[in-house]
Amino acid sequence: MRSIFRVVDESPDAPARLLSFGPFELDLEACELRKGGRLVAVALQPLAVLATLAARPGEIVSRDELRRELWGESAHVGADARLNRCLSALRRALGDSGYMPRFVETVPRRGYRLLAPPRANPRFASARSRAAAPTTPERS
Repeated sequence: MRSIFRVVDESPDAPARLLSFGPFELDLEACELRKGGRLVAVALQPLAVLATLAARPGEIVSRDELRRELWGESAHVGADARLNRCLSALRRALGDSGYMPRFVETVPRRGYRLLAPPRANPRFASARSRAAAPTTPERS
């Protein structure tokens, strides 16, 4: 699987690493999804689908684009079924439904889109600044 969880530049212009949408926070650096601060169990491929959709909020992302992000240019036997399983797992993790979506919408014959626009979480920037601050080891 080609990872879309790339290391990004630390400059202020760099893409956000922690995105919030609805009650969720997607940490692209740690590859984690949290709800209300609690870790949500979800595999890496469904997280990759979520990150791809979050990178293009409100836009329709085709199944072909998602397959390329997950498995590269080469076509795999069963890729459609695996993508369906990824989307089902993602919706389960989000407590979402394909019939009445709140987060991931299926656009028939076109693809998928993230309905709740993600926003960069300012708490992450301050946490990163604190983590970068010099510290002295504790002495016992």
